[in-house]
Amino acid sequence: MLEVRKQMAELAERTAKTAAESANLGRADRPDVLAAQVEVQRSQLGVTLATQKLERTWREIAALTAEAAWIKAHPELDGDLEALPMMNGEAMQNIYANNPTIKAAQFSTNAAMLSVDRARVEKIPDVMLRGGVRNNRELIAPGSEIGREGFFDIGVQLPLFNRNQGALAAARAEAEHARLETDRLRMAYAQRFALVLNDFQNANSTVKRYHDEMIPAATEAFELYLDNFGKMTATHMQVLATQRSLIQLQEDYVAALLNAWRAVVEIDTLLERN
Repeated sequence: MLEVRKQMAELAERTAKTAAESANLGRADRPDVLAAQVEVQRSQLGVTLATQKLERTWREIAALTAEAAWIKAHPELDGDLEALPMMNGEAMQNIYANNPTIKAAQFSTNAAMLSVDRARVEKIPDVMLRGGVRNNRELIAPGSEIGREGFFDIGVQLPLFNRNQGALAAARAEAEHARLETDRLRMAYAQRFALVLNDFQNANSTVKRYHDEMIPAATEAFELYLDNFGKMTATHMQVLATQRSLIQLQEDYVAALLNAWRAVVEIDTLLERN
């Protein structure tokens, strides 16, 4: 925005210079010269305000990053403001595949389904085996014991009434809860993505319209009126109107770019990637 306002200030100075030259040649009146000078002051004030806003932004960045030197250094940032990436509905599939929150919910669902399988299997009885050696003190005759003997037992518990119904029902309920939570997260992210994608597409369409049609037309109109003003075939008010229109279009163009990038950043946040 600061660069745009500097360019617009130069544009206003051109208009003021043309007005002054035309006045010297008797082709313009003093009110035209004064009006042009006011526009120069207005544009220079815009540069001052943009500079102060940039200074404030760097102070905020310095506070967040604990890099106090950045307040004075103002290093150049990487990236091109006008190089917007392509964004479409396919990014939603990347969110489903890569978003850690959704992936964690899916893992929980898978774990819950394994618990259901385990509870279903646990109702099948186990075969119990036992064997060993023991000392039998049973008397087989007065004063004579059986003594050491070996033994071997085999048994099965039949679940006639307890078929692990409680554990199985609890596992199924937990699995259903995990599945519904995964579906809820997917729908929530899909809804949020749809809104952000719409914001991006709107901003991107606005950017293209400004860049390809509106700003070139406004620039040409200004240049023609400024040239005609010097030739006394256009009024200063026409020059002033096209100049203000061009300045406003340039600022709106930058604002649209910022809106588009905010949407891009939010989509990256949905992906939770760096």
